[in-house]
Amino acid sequence: MTGVQTCALPICFPVTIPNKKKTETPITTSDTTKVKLKVPVAKLAIKDIIKGDGCEIELKLTQEKLLKTEEREKEKDSHIILLEEKDKNNNFMLGKKDEQLKVSEDLSKSLHKELKGQRTKTFLWKVGTFIGIGATSFLLISK
Repeated sequence: MTGVQTCALPICFPVTIPNKKKTETPITTSDTTKVKLKVPVAKLAIKDIIKGDGCEIELKLTQEKLLKTEEREKEKDSHIILLEEKDKNNNFMLGKKDEQLKVSEDLSKSLHKELKGQRTKTFLWKVGTFIGIGATSFLLISK
């Protein structure tokens, strides 16, 4: 046994094998050709393969997260639109309430004027009635 350990792994890289043509396509794992690699190189290859698998999983998760974020953004946009419409409706209702309040104030002022005029008429009728009663009484007594 020598001091160098080796590991036999199927590799997916173009390989030149003696007495065979150079292949342009990668050798797949179903190929029975094996290449001996030193243990540190094999460990690095395995780490790269695992890292690649991890990157695929991370990419999928990131894409799912992006889709969920976009859905949440659409939902927020729809909430914003609804709240803006609600705000417009509230402003419209406030405008109508202001108009109603102005009409109510105008009616109240009109009623106060009318009431004041009616009080004046009533006072004048009372004064006229007392003067009429006084004059009639004076005329009846003086005869």
